[in-house]
Amino acid sequence: MTRGALIVLALLALPGLARAHDRSVSYLRVSVRGSTATLSLRIRALDQNALDAEGIAAAEHLSRAVVLESAAAPCAVVPGSVTTLAAPLGWARYEWRARCDGPPTTLRARPIPMRASHVVHARVEWPDAGRSSEHLLGELSEVASLEVDDAAAAPSFASWLPVGVEHILTGVDHLLFLAMLLLLGGSIRQTAAIVTGFTVGHSVTLSAAALGLVEVDVGPVEALIGLSVALVAVENVWLVREARDRATPVVACAVPLVAAALTGQPAYAGIALFAACHLALVHRSARPVAWRGGVAAVFGLFHGFGFAGALAEGGLPAGSAFGALLGFNVGVELGQLAIVLLAWPLLAWLASDERRRVPAIQLGSAVGVAAGTFWFVTRGLG
Repeated sequence: MTRGALIVLALLALPGLARAHDRSVSYLRVSVRGSTATLSLRIRALDQNALDAEGIAAAEHLSRAVVLESAAAPCAVVPGSVTTLAAPLGWARYEWRARCDGPPTTLRARPIPMRASHVVHARVEWPDAGRSSEHLLGELSEVASLEVDDAAAAPSFASWLPVGVEHILTGVDHLLFLAMLLLLGGSIRQTAAIVTGFTVGHSVTLSAAALGLVEVDVGPVEALIGLSVALVAVENVWLVREARDRATPVVACAVPLVAAALTGQPAYAGIALFAACHLALVHRSARPVAWRGGVAAVFGLFHGFGFAGALAEGGLPAGSAFGALLGFNVGVELGQLAIVLLAWPLLAWLASDERRRVPAIQLGSAVGVAAGTFWFVTRGLG
């Protein structure tokens, strides 16, 4: 397969990958005091644009599409309470109040009807009682029961487990990074080292960020996740060449250095230094795959910060609920393990014949370079 064909296929795949990363998801916070509730919903700007394209007034629609119900009847939206609040770039946020005939017992939500796969991460709080509950609403279930006891209301392992699974299975950038690491093939031991390295790396930063021990800027972190995909993909192509040139590592390291100069983000320069040291090391190594566990661990640190952002958006307060953190992390690992097990037969089949192994690495890595560079530029320099 020619290089031109690889580039064309990568460019064709890129728009789908970009849309997949920007999956349709919203975050709902509900604060219940007696028979009155305050609801705050954050949706992606892309979903608001979809509502606008259908001629739907977002503020009024959302207050009707997200409904609390008491045992007697649906809670009524307080007239004039629907407001538009400030939101981060790429998001829109709305808030309103609802009045119920009694304590709310049910939550129904389908805020974006034109996207069947839309997922709502909901957190319901009872401040006076000092308890809360988390719910995942989507295509499989648009209804959540709020009639729970105090023990079940606290953020729990079981309630956050599916949230972690959902995040990794729909996080195309995380999965593509893992695919780039595994694409060169290797033994079961080497594959286990890669998966373990990624797990250790992202578990450390996920825990530190979710528990409030460190704070990070989400924008550069998301950009670095994209850069990790591109750098490993470039390394793949470089390693399967008959002769490893010096120009490829220089260009690969120059890109984050230029980004560091343009944005003033020292983390980009740090990644360039790490990439230079790593590529110099594997250039002299007869078994470059053996070093990939370390690469997975280092880049896994940034992916962990990305996971922590999703956990925080889901409504987990910093410094609380060890069970919720553990459930989310285990969910991520289960989803990751499922993907690796499903991909292993294909990887083994590709590795068994050099005639199909090399073209597969080139094609897959071309997609990785295109997608990773796109994410890096749009998130870090956009």
